Amino acid sequence: MSLPSRPAARVPLPLLAVLSAVLLAVLALPALAQDGAPGDPSDPGGEPVTPGSVVTGRLAGDSRIETAVAISQRAFPDGAATAYLANADVTVDAVAGGSLTDGPVLLVPACDLPQVVADELARLAPGEVLALGGTVAVCDDVLAAAGAAAATGGGDPGDGDQPDHLISATAELVDASGDVPFTVSATDPGIAYEGGTSTHLVQATGTDGTIVLDDPRFSGVLRDGDGQLVVTGRGCGPSTEPDGEPTIACTDDFAYVEVEEGETTDFEVTLHTADESVGDAPLLDGTYTLDQPVRWEADATDPTSGDPTAEASAFDDGSATIRVTYTVTSPDGPDVPEEPGTEVVEWATPDGTFRTTGHHDVDLARIEEGIAAGEHIGIPNGVIHRGDGGVNVGHDWHLTDVEIVDVTIEVCDGTAAYVDAHLEDFLEIGRYCPWGAIPIAIER
Repeated sequence: MSLPSRPAARVPLPLLAVLSAVLLAVLALPALAQDGAPGDPSDPGGEPVTPGSVVTGRLAGDSRIETAVAISQRAFPDGAATAYLANADVTVDAVAGGSLTDGPVLLVPACDLPQVVADELARLAPGEVLALGGTVAVCDDVLAAAGAAAATGGGDPGDGDQPDHLISATAELVDASGDVPFTVSATDPGIAYEGGTSTHLVQATGTDGTIVLDDPRFSGVLRDGDGQLVVTGRGCGPSTEPDGEPTIACTDDFAYVEVEEGETTDFEVTLHTADESVGDAPLLDGTYTLDQPVRWEADATDPTSGDPTAEASAFDDGSATIRVTYTVTSPDGPDVPEEPGTEVVEWATPDGTFRTTGHHDVDLARIEEGIAAGEHIGIPNGVIHRGDGGVNVGHDWHLTDVEIVDVTIEVCDGTAAYVDAHLEDFLEIGRYCPWGAIPIAIER
């Protein structure tokens, strides 16, 4: 088993800090005035600067997150058209976003929206919330929650005076006529407000050659007791009958959908909650099920043409139902975050090993695959603390809140032996993320 090697030399972090301070001091020096230029003391016509005329102060909060909020309040007292989210722990994206001028850059943990940031988004009432970086930097759930928080102050449906709901979605195949040549899954819609909408994806992944589906629309009026959820997909829109009952009208522009083996095709689905277009029935906690019949044809040719082939129009190969189940919970409902596991994982770096624990199921699955294949499966990225923590025996440090990610900044990279030799530097950084680490064992 070969391991990636790391660079032979590294500039010590304290020296980097000194060089950075010198560079900042040089950049802060005022430009040297040319002879005779306005403001040059040698120019009789220039106006001298009066000492003591500058007002000094401080703009800060109790943390970097609250400091970013304080800056936002100072720079955008009347709100902003756009708000940006950047990772609070690894601030590279936030620094790059400093050139943006149409809205503030607010700091958030990767998968958490602090209340102070949610309150600031409600005050700013932006029409657009953008995350800087990928889902490793800012989770999709955080971006969805931030959009919902911004809507409470922006007069969007709900106006903030109705309770919000957390909606999760799962997809499965039922009532199949035979072997189904594709699998299905669904992304979570996130937070929805009464009178508002949210979107998510139903995804089909081919498993056996290229097939053609007969244009699933994913539309319906779903009920659970007195609760109601209206769902629409491609070409469909909601409205209400004269008696106030919701109905869905779909266009007649039939479109075949091609699903290739090993590729994923996305279907965007919109969820509508109580408003004038879908009636007054509220969205209540519960389970809502959408059944979408679908047929497929494996041998169709040119399915995207305006003149479908006989094979494509017949769809003789098979049929099934894609069942999408929505679970709705209120903020104080039974939704409980997953508890981290107690398994201990041993990692090998090009120079030494170390051990971690507290991994979530999704990361443990990747780790097991990596051990079986003897290969790199991602970067273990965690908060570093002094002491072995009862887990990382043989070292004077251990990690908590470990996640398997695909990208990190280089400053937290290093072999296990390098961390041993530069522990104070890594404690100052606050994280350890060995790029070349490979999982080699799990103790359960």
